[in-house]
Amino acid sequence: MGNHSVCLQNSLLEKQIQELNYQLEDDQRSYEAALNDRDAQIRKMREECQALMVELQMLLDTKQTLDAEIAIYRKMLEGEENRAGLRQLVEQVVRTHELSQHDDTEMMRIVKGEAASRTSFQRSAKGNVSIQEAAADGTFVVLQNTHRAKEEMIGEWKLKRKIDGKKEIVYTMPRDFILRPGKSVKIVARGHGISSPPEQLVFDGEDTFGIGSNVQTILYSRDGEERATHIQRSSQA
Repeated sequence: MGNHSVCLQNSLLEKQIQELNYQLEDDQRSYEAALNDRDAQIRKMREECQALMVELQMLLDTKQTLDAEIAIYRKMLEGEENRAGLRQLVEQVVRTHELSQHDDTEMMRIVKGEAASRTSFQRSAKGNVSIQEAAADGTFVVLQNTHRAKEEMIGEWKLKRKIDGKKEIVYTMPRDFILRPGKSVKIVARGHGISSPPEQLVFDGEDTFGIGSNVQTILYSRDGEERATHIQRSSQA
């Protein structure tokens, strides 16, 4: 009788231990899931902050160019008695624009006090890799990783440059190419620079990325997904 009671107690204790082990495993899984959710939320918040910082910089660049254009129009309204001062002001605006290359902005080129052409640029990106610059003269294209901590594997990604809806030029990134956080890579057409990876690559297949009045530069992932665009439109003013 005594042995039977001891066996029964042991059985109950073993069952309780098993249930506690199950509960401990469930608690561990819940804890790990909560940690993963927290890490995912932190990553999302960091990416959103980075995107907001990029957007803020774009807005500041746009404001700078708009202020400069307003100054140009004010000079034009004042009359033509000071054409030399107008030319000097416009040349300064053009240089500033060529350095900044910001989104959704327009540039007025004026020669001898007369409007010659207007060029607008628009950029967009899905993710961390953007087309920072696409030279209007077709000599180079610059890609940038806007993330501060994450590397981007862009090996075998394709740059497609569509010229006036007719000609299409395609460049393929080297296999296993990595774009470091916050870094950029400049791809130059043949004859316009030397290969110095990972900062600079040479497009041996073409001596130009193409020139036109309506130029679309599009970056595609290895799977063919559109990741970034840079659109340039030029028209007579």
